[in-house]
Amino acid sequence: MREKRLFRIAIADEDKIYTSIISDILNKYQTGRPSLPVSFCIDTYNNSSSFASAAAETRYDLYILDISEEDTWGLDTAEKIRGTDCVSNIIFISRSDKYYKKAYELQAIQYLKKPVRESMLTDCLDRIFKLHKSFVSIKDGKNRVEIPADDIIYCISDGHYKRIVTIDRDYLVRMTMDEVKDILTESFFQKAGSGLIINMKYCREVSPGSILMSNNDKLKIPAGMDKKIGSEINKYLF
Repeated sequence: MREKRLFRIAIADEDKIYTSIISDILNKYQTGRPSLPVSFCIDTYNNSSSFASAAAETRYDLYILDISEEDTWGLDTAEKIRGTDCVSNIIFISRSDKYYKKAYELQAIQYLKKPVRESMLTDCLDRIFKLHKSFVSIKDGKNRVEIPADDIIYCISDGHYKRIVTIDRDYLVRMTMDEVKDILTESFFQKAGSGLIINMKYCREVSPGSILMSNNDKLKIPAGMDKKIGSEINKYLF
């Protein structure tokens, strides 16, 4: 059997409960994927001085860093890391929305809001390791086809049918919106009204009454829905 490469991960959060939660998710992820080409080596840090010292001496493949309103040492250390390392992956976790822009500038793979959902951290890891994504099975006319869930931009009611718009083409399916919702189970799919489900990863601009998707389709949304989508969208823009 081919020996697995060591994949070093640093988790830095002053809250010991959170370092434990993240560690558990990482270990569960690794255990559930025996074909993963790496073996995790996880180091946890609960104060800024110990993490800063370690980061200066050790190069990690993945940094999971907390940012708090009171102390941005995770953000500050990430800046130092990026001064010499533009390859390692960085994930920020925070209770605040205010550091999204800075995280983007530091080329973070994701910015997760606390409490961190396991599915969102798992999605980040899937992207890091470029693992096979989930597929959605639909009946297009007389043919049953498998569509990568990541490729679906949105689904909208179209008369008695539902139109599933992907990055390649559109599909018309004779399903109820509830049936569509049951198969679009990934966390990045969100309802945006009774007849619309959007992939938040492809949402580019939200305005009162409408939302602009990455394929330049402008979709109508109910009054007040822009605020709900706007509060969630930054999680998916990395």
